[in-house]
Amino acid sequence: MDPQTATIEEINRHVKLYLGVFAALLVLTAVTVGVAYIDLGHGANIGLALVIATLKASLVGFFFMHLKWERRSVYGLILLTFFFFAGMIGLILGGYWDTPTGTVHDRVAIEIHTTHDDTGGSE
Repeated sequence: MDPQTATIEEINRHVKLYLGVFAALLVLTAVTVGVAYIDLGHGANIGLALVIATLKASLVGFFFMHLKWERRSVYGLILLTFFFFAGMIGLILGGYWDTPTGTVHDRVAIEIHTTHDDTGGSE
């Protein structure tokens, strides 16, 4: 028997695995849509959506891109990428949270509100 030839049992096992991952992706997509209708606060909704998206991306990467069966050196590169990504997000959020009150973030909403009040009526 050729070592490259897969048996029916192996093929069925792989098909079941892929169908299970597909079902998990469908469930996580439904959860993402369901969470979008729940008001947990702006930051909590975004955070939860990012967590669910990370889970879905992990499933795709591990199973459909076959990263689960790769060597350990690939895991090091993935971990390094995650740390750089987390650092960039941390820098962006740190800059946003470090912005003092009364700056452009507050003025834009006030200017929009006063602009609509100055029009004098509906159009």
